[in-house]
Amino acid sequence: MSARGNAVRTDRPHGRKPRGFSTTETMAVLAIAGVLLAVGAPAMADFLATQRVKSAAMDLRSSLMLARSEAIKRNTNVSLTAIGGSLANGWEVKIGSTVLQSASNADAVGVSGSSVTSIAFNREGRLATPGRVTLLLSASSNPQVIPRCVVIDLNGRPTVQLDNNRDGNCANG
Repeated sequence: MSARGNAVRTDRPHGRKPRGFSTTETMAVLAIAGVLLAVGAPAMADFLATQRVKSAAMDLRSSLMLARSEAIKRNTNVSLTAIGGSLANGWEVKIGSTVLQSASNADAVGVSGSSVTSIAFNREGRLATPGRVTLLLSASSNPQVIPRCVVIDLNGRPTVQLDNNRDGNCANG
């Protein structure tokens, strides 16, 4: 014990301070990190593209549900209209010329369907134009990602489904 009450360290030679990691150890760690990054980067890119499509589909569904519920609540027609003539650019939920909600689609997600630029709900919450509407959302930059469909049924309820066989028809799974 020293005069201050601390134990004297005897595990180092006198006068030498620890120097950290050696160059060999640092290079080994960097090489392992590089290999892991090279293996994991493609999987991460697929994951991010899948999440973009999933998020865009849920955003579109949410906007359609808002339009439907506002039509019922306000007892008037409410429409979801494409920005710039394409849902791939984004959309607005409107009552006449009044915008209730605006959403952009800045995630490079392609939206295709039966050339739909406007979807209107009547005061009962049903589609103003009869029939079923299917919108296909896909990753523009990654064909490996399974597309998703936003389907509006005859009652006006939107749902999100997977297009597992990638034929543009989510009904057949």
